[in-house]
Amino acid sequence: MEEARTGMLAEAPGDGLGAVLDRMVRRSDLEVMGRAARRAVAGRSWAATFDALLDDYAAMAGGWDRRIAA
Repeated sequence: MEEARTGMLAEAPGDGLGAVLDRMVRRSDLEVMGRAARRAVAGRSWAATFDALLDDYAAMAGGWDRRIAA
C-alpha cells in the first residue's frame, strides 16, 4: 500500500480512522486512488499468496517440500 496513492493508513486505537475517512471523502481524486489500488493488486490471488506463505514455511523448516507432502 502506498500512502495516499493506493490507500490510506489509520492510527489505532483512537480517532485515527475517523480522520482518515474524513480526508478520503474530501479528496477530489478518490476515483484515481481507487483505480491505482486495483492496479496494484491485479494479478494477486489467494492461491498465490498461500503458495508463497507455504514456500516460506518450507524454507524455514529446512527444505521440506510441501508439494511432496501434499
